[in-house]
Amino acid sequence: MDSIIEVTMVKYDIAGVAIRKDKAKSSYELQNLLAVTPRTAIRLWRGQMNSITNKMIDLLCRKLECLPGDFIVYESDKKKSKK
Repeated sequence: MDSIIEVTMVKYDIAGVAIRKDKAKSSYELQNLLAVTPRTAIRLWRGQMNSITNKMIDLLCRKLECLPGDFIVYESDKKKSKK
């Protein structure tokens, strides 16, 4: 019997917003803009963050002059599982 497992994903498109807003063109520029560590900047740029704190969301919104909905993307992924 097949069942459907729904996996919800929240992804972050910080690089896309930074480029569109002409605020940063690389993780290095994002690092300087936000005053964060290189590792954090790279993970933000690549969208590899598992979660982002409210403090970081506030910082991103202020520095990128955007709203959280501009870089937080919700995707629903349905996968079939055989039992």
